[in-house]
Amino acid sequence: MFKHNVINVFILTLIFIISYLNLAHNALANSLPLNLAVTYDNSRLKVNGNSQQVSRMLATLSYEQHFSFFGGELSPQISYSIFRGQNGSDLAQDVLGFSNIDAKHFSAWQEVNLHWHNESTLIRIGQLDANANFATLAHAEHFINASFGLTPTALPLPTYPDMEYGLYAEHQLTSNMGVSVGYYRPDEVDDTGEQQPLWMGSLCWLCNDNITANVGYWRVKHKHVESITGAFAYLEGNITEKLHGFSLFSINDRPQSQELKKHLKIGFTYDAPFGIAQQQIGIGYSRVLGIDNETVFELFYLLPINDFINLQPDLQWLDNTTNNHLNSLIATLRMNIAW
Repeated sequence: MFKHNVINVFILTLIFIISYLNLAHNALANSLPLNLAVTYDNSRLKVNGNSQQVSRMLATLSYEQHFSFFGGELSPQISYSIFRGQNGSDLAQDVLGFSNIDAKHFSAWQEVNLHWHNESTLIRIGQLDANANFATLAHAEHFINASFGLTPTALPLPTYPDMEYGLYAEHQLTSNMGVSVGYYRPDEVDDTGEQQPLWMGSLCWLCNDNITANVGYWRVKHKHVESITGAFAYLEGNITEKLHGFSLFSINDRPQSQELKKHLKIGFTYDAPFGIAQQQIGIGYSRVLGIDNETVFELFYLLPINDFINLQPDLQWLDNTTNNHLNSLIATLRMNIAW
């Protein structure tokens, strides 16, 4: 942990120096480099006929600056997050988390990194969230069940709320094809006393404004035991001007009797259903197989109140065969505040 903090202090110092030089030269400086985002969930759970109510909040303060550097743009990024409230997944006993902000109470640095990009290349180094780069679908963004975020079969992948140190790079090979690779070095060690470096790579062989097709691979190498590998493939895009769809399938090479082995998710979203801009309706299905089996159906309605606040009623039905076959009906009202 001491080593972890020392690295963060070094990166924060470097970011401060770069930001100071940026402001001194007034190069592409943001007028307001600080942003605050607050997500509040209030959920009503009915688990095997028993009703419970939970509420929780995630607040994230972030800082980002931009300035010209070596023919591109360099951006220092810092964010600090606080989670308070009840962990709803402890009550629902679901496998994945019916709310993607669920966690134990924490206050911690999240992303602390530098990122550089030009028209064809992006490089990020520091404390990163790999969720932002691999097997995440743009049209699944507003679903709140955790299975619609990062594919759960990539079990060792750094994820919320714990970021890890790493290096991520992507390059656009052609107008419709791109490649990306990531290396992550967790601070924790496994049972052998060794860290578990994680490699990930993906190939986007059809990337444009209308459709994206992506395949990817990950490998966690253990020094004294066998490596764990997995793969994913997804397709998403515009069906009509307002209707969008996505599908993803992922698998790892763990035995069927261990952990999460396979994952399938499918969903659709529809923009401006009542002719009001920024509104959206979404419906999705997620299925996880392994020793932990879970099926999720989710329906949401995104309603903007103004430029800073939106409300999102969300309804989920979960069927979990791991914990004595639990059936859960969960109604959530999410409020997002950002400025």
